Amino acid sequence: GYDTEFLIEKGPAGMFDLCHPDSQKRIMRHIEDAFKYVESKKNRSRNSIVLKYWFEWKNAEGNYEWYVQEATAIPWQGKYDFLIQLVIVSKMSHPPLPNQPSYVLYDFDEESSFINWKTFEDQSETIELTKRQVEVLQLLVQGFSAKEIAEQLFVAETTVISHRKNLMDKCDCKNLAQLIRFTTITGIA
Repeated sequence: GYDTEFLIEKGPAGMFDLCHPDSQKRIMRHIEDAFKYVESKKNRSRNSIVLKYWFEWKNAEGNYEWYVQEATAIPWQGKYDFLIQLVIVSKMSHPPLPNQPSYVLYDFDEESSFINWKTFEDQSETIELTKRQVEVLQLLVQGFSAKEIAEQLFVAETTVISHRKNLMDKCDCKNLAQLIRFTTITGIA
């Protein structure tokens, strides 16, 4: 409900002031965690890091609404000495679901994906997925069967089933529906 001039005039600090106080505290913790992580990986070549978090923001009418922000840090020439950042903010149609993370940090390279998230209760989880596991997960989310995935990836159907089982174990999911829900909530695939 804000016009462009208002947002430009307010600037980032003014827009942050429009966040709910609880969201402000969470955002600061998440950004601090992300900077610590990037600093710890400074000498490693990585493709990109994505920080995604959910927050309440006061609209022009004075009511709080839920938003999700996804910021992608893209290293310059494969190093984190200089970053290019792409930020996308979207209004949510509903509040976050129970047990939904309050933030998710993804770190991708050629071989694996590191995924860390915290719940709104500050419980932290970390998993590492191989490149192939991410590919299988993306195809599962698109609705492909194990047989169809095997054909696309040129592997045996039993290999896909094994990847699916390992994904469910890593993501602490009891069945495929829970794995798809987990993937959708965290935005992994």
